[in-house]
Amino acid sequence: MLKDKNIWKVLLCIVVSSILLSSMAFAKGQEIGLDGYGYVQDYDDVQGQDVILDSVFRIGTIGEGKRLEGVDLKLSGAPSNMMLVYRAHVQDHGDMPKKVDGSVWRDPKDGVLWQKADNYLGGIRGTGKRLEAIQFRLIDTRTNRDYDGYQVEYQVHMAQYGWGIDNKTNALRLLGNPKANMDRWQANGGLAGTKGERRRIEAINIRIRPIDSSEGYLSGQEVVLNGHGHVQTHGDLKGEYVIRDTVFRVGTTGKGKRLEGLSLKLIDVPSNMMLVYRAHVEHHGDMPKAEGSSVWRDPKDGSLWLKSDGYIGTRQDSRRIEGIQLRLINTDTNDDYSGYRIEYKVHMAQYGWGVDSRSNALNMVGNPRAYIDVWKSSGDFAGTKGERRRIEAIDIRIRQGDLFEEDRTVANKVVSMIDSLPDPETIKEASATLKNATVKARAEYNALTDRQKTFVTNINKLKAVEERLQELDIRENFINLVNALPRPESINQIRADDKVRSEQARELYNKMSAKDRASIPGHVIDKLIAVENRIEELKTPLMKESRASIRQAQTWAIMRGAHIRFINIASSYWDYGEQTGINPETLYCQAAKETNFGKYTGAVKPEMNNWAGIKIANPSGDQTYDHEIFETPEDGVRAHFNHMGIYCGVDPIGEPHPRWYITKTAGWAGKVKYVEDLGGKWAPNPDYGISVVRDYMTGLYSIQPLSEVELGVAMDVIDTICTLADKDDSYRL
Repeated sequence: MLKDKNIWKVLLCIVVSSILLSSMAFAKGQEIGLDGYGYVQDYDDVQGQDVILDSVFRIGTIGEGKRLEGVDLKLSGAPSNMMLVYRAHVQDHGDMPKKVDGSVWRDPKDGVLWQKADNYLGGIRGTGKRLEAIQFRLIDTRTNRDYDGYQVEYQVHMAQYGWGIDNKTNALRLLGNPKANMDRWQANGGLAGTKGERRRIEAINIRIRPIDSSEGYLSGQEVVLNGHGHVQTHGDLKGEYVIRDTVFRVGTTGKGKRLEGLSLKLIDVPSNMMLVYRAHVEHHGDMPKAEGSSVWRDPKDGSLWLKSDGYIGTRQDSRRIEGIQLRLINTDTNDDYSGYRIEYKVHMAQYGWGVDSRSNALNMVGNPRAYIDVWKSSGDFAGTKGERRRIEAIDIRIRQGDLFEEDRTVANKVVSMIDSLPDPETIKEASATLKNATVKARAEYNALTDRQKTFVTNINKLKAVEERLQELDIRENFINLVNALPRPESINQIRADDKVRSEQARELYNKMSAKDRASIPGHVIDKLIAVENRIEELKTPLMKESRASIRQAQTWAIMRGAHIRFINIASSYWDYGEQTGINPETLYCQAAKETNFGKYTGAVKPEMNNWAGIKIANPSGDQTYDHEIFETPEDGVRAHFNHMGIYCGVDPIGEPHPRWYITKTAGWAGKVKYVEDLGGKWAPNPDYGISVVRDYMTGLYSIQPLSEVELGVAMDVIDTICTLADKDDSYRL
């Protein structure tokens, strides 16, 4: 036993010092984090995430109609004597937990049971029971009372109600009240949710904040916002704080009302701090548009911004605000204000909070880990342009600290991803692992804001790696294309896929560096050249003398069931063939393909005299009215030769049609020598020109012409049949 009083005093001092040091090590105001997951319908365990720049922790999903069936949460960075506890009202189970065990804390005051943190609470996994209400508390394990100096706050996202409307009475009271704050938060054991409504909780927002019993919420020097929004049918509505002196809101949610204008100002701020804002407004575009005493011009890029307390938007002409930008400016330097950061998010029609583009919305669909409360900051654009989508509300907050700290943190993750990639000059093979890592790094970089991208200092390395992989892909694709080609000696007729592959391979080869070309095996190059030469040998020149007579062409047309108008027009094709030097049977066969042998069974009609399907100067599609009309059948043939003349470099005869002047500007104009090369130019299908030769010209050349007498008799009969057919479908050819 210690008898020396001095020793007792020393020990007492040590104990007291330990207590003091312990309390000093965890100063009031130090942030306490949350971790854990929610058990979500169809997704099972889904990890929670911080969604409002590390100040709000969310579990569950929103916008997907999925019930939250259970929770498992824990604290991080908390004092050893702080305990998080929670209770839930669960479908068919009622209030839980129901019995005491090692994971349950009983409140000594009222005997109510609470689940301790880091333990699962909810229905049995897989039974599909929804959470309908939730309660949270922070307990001091030394006193078994609510923890002094901190408060846990939470809100629920209910089916149909959304955030904060957590009972039917509340919903009815808010209905039609434009000033009603619908994002209601509960705290320290208050019930968030419903009982008896059979309504599911879909997500929960939770935050832990330091408080002072005498002075309220602890913080540094705060910048306070004030102002109003001009709301459809409600006029000017004063903005209000919706998250305890932290988030300021203008506009409404859940009412489908567009925000048409707003005016904001700062209160109790440094004399050199100025709030400025811009908006994208329906039919007005970006505002403000003109300089004035209420407008600040950014000296860096010349953009115009409305100064604090100015009104932006419309009042009388009911135009929606579609996008917004906010900044804090130091008037001494005209730079963004150091030490403060303005953050904001928009509530868009149909999208809700934070989803501010169609591509962003599509990326979120079906992704339980995607949190759509995306906050923008310090001049970033929040909203849409060109989607005709209204902003309904804007949440704004001003935070202290390093203006770009979080930007740097996010950017540094991308920097690390790029650093982990190999040096471009060392890459010899485009492996799947390397490709995936590069694609992921690019995706993460593209997801950054413009400001965050400025902190990615090694972006040139990523570009160089991408270029090297592209080079290796080109080489690999080239070899694969050539290997897929048939042996040159086996090619007896041109096939579209062979022609396309050889052309693609040649294009890739031309893109390669000299080093990559030299690395390709010689037999691969030899095969490509041999295939190209063989295809070239088999091609049909556009400019060549006719191998068929008019009578042979007409006989062929008769044998193919042509309309009399197509048989009669043959002489015009041979006439213009002599004048232009363009092979007449090529164009005659093309006309057979375009018009179904003069029967005009497509969009173009007989009276349009358009033998080649020539479009008007500026078509909007492929309807009848998108095609040119010519006065006579012969004029249509002239237009056909004029149009083909663009391809092979022949001057037009007479005044060309309007489309001629547009097609004349094509890069390939005057360079097309072969019928087979019309594919992808005259028509998108690469088989188009090949088909003209294969399915039409080959048959024409093989036909034995009728005698003049036989041809005349046949044409008289066909003329009679066509006359009857044009009047009565029962005589259809």
